[in-house]
Amino acid sequence: MKRNVFTVMTAVIVIIAAVLTAAACTEKPKPADVGKVTEAPKQEETPVPTETPVPTATPKPEPTLEPLDIPFYSYEELLSFEKNGFFGSYDSDGYWACDALSGGGGAGPEGFLHYFPEAENAKRTRDESCFYYMMDTENDTRIFIFYDDHNDFRGYAGLPVFVCTPLEYEAFASLEIGDSIESVGEVDPSFALHYRAITENQKLQGNFFVFEYWAEKAASLGIEINPYSTLHYLTDGVLRIDYGLDEAGDVVIEAMTYGADWKLANAGGVVIDYRILPGDLDF
Repeated sequence: MKRNVFTVMTAVIVIIAAVLTAAACTEKPKPADVGKVTEAPKQEETPVPTETPVPTATPKPEPTLEPLDIPFYSYEELLSFEKNGFFGSYDSDGYWACDALSGGGGAGPEGFLHYFPEAENAKRTRDESCFYYMMDTENDTRIFIFYDDHNDFRGYAGLPVFVCTPLEYEAFASLEIGDSIESVGEVDPSFALHYRAITENQKLQGNFFVFEYWAEKAASLGIEINPYSTLHYLTDGVLRIDYGLDEAGDVVIEAMTYGADWKLANAGGVVIDYRILPGDLDF
């Protein structure tokens, strides 16, 4: 009986020792650790990708122009009665629409080369829609006659262009409506041929009939034009100056119209591109 009691007591002691050992192995959190927030490990920042610059398009170089043999014609040749139709300081689509030549006869390339055969070697094809002829004359002036597809190349386009040196638009800032035609020549040195055509060959000074006749005839065809104009080539566009008569019968500036990028509507409302390839302005 005593042995059994001893055995039981021994077992109890073993159990109690085991419990105490287990409790000692379980570590309680220290006071300093209670409520402490554990920081998450820092993540490496993803660098913001730098924007790749868009490559700037390299401008296409101007094409190397084939040298052409530019003929020379004197003022007298250009202003002769038969040839004056190409240098009369009027919009071809307005003037020739009132004339039998409008269908592509005298005003077309064939008619032009009939009067100026040497210009055949001075034809520049600017693009598939336009070509122009060049001629040199007095006062270091070059003349450009344009043909384009707006009328299937049957008649020259818009106005003839006389260039001595391309001017800036600001050069004409001093001109005002009502100024005399002579004031234009003080700005543009290439104006001499225009001036002679308007004042000498066509004898507009005091000639009210000329202005009224052409204006009425154009109106009958549904075209509104100022009968006589000059086109001035600028570094960034073109300027058309229209002329009329004042009460005294003197030729004066009636209107001025600027065309950016060398484009300007003609008498029929069609936009004409008067752009000249840079190499053809080196003279």
